[in-house]
Amino acid sequence: MENELVKALEEYRDCTIELIKCLEKEDYDSLEDFLNKRQQILDEFSNSDYTKEEFSKVSEELELLVYHKKLSDLMIDKRDKVKQEINRLVQSKNANNMYNRNGYEAKVFSKKI
Repeated sequence: MENELVKALEEYRDCTIELIKCLEKEDYDSLEDFLNKRQQILDEFSNSDYTKEEFSKVSEELELLVYHKKLSDLMIDKRDKVKQEINRLVQSKNANNMYNRNGYEAKVFSKKI
């Protein structure tokens, strides 16, 4: 039974490593597949009857927390970069709108011409 746990956690670790690689390569199309696969593995754990001690022991051996922390930090970093890019684009759009607004305001013509 512990062998099944090890195999499942190794698969979970491999999915986490693949997620890290996808984020580093900025291959965002593949992320959803690995996240779904990872979630399926977690769902299987919720239906299993492994003890916390067994789970903790195997997860420490496979260094799951290290990979999880690395993935979490990388996701936060990428999220912050995307937020900065969005803010930069919004500011650029606002500047363009203000610049163009001055050119399209109603012109008042004098009849004395």
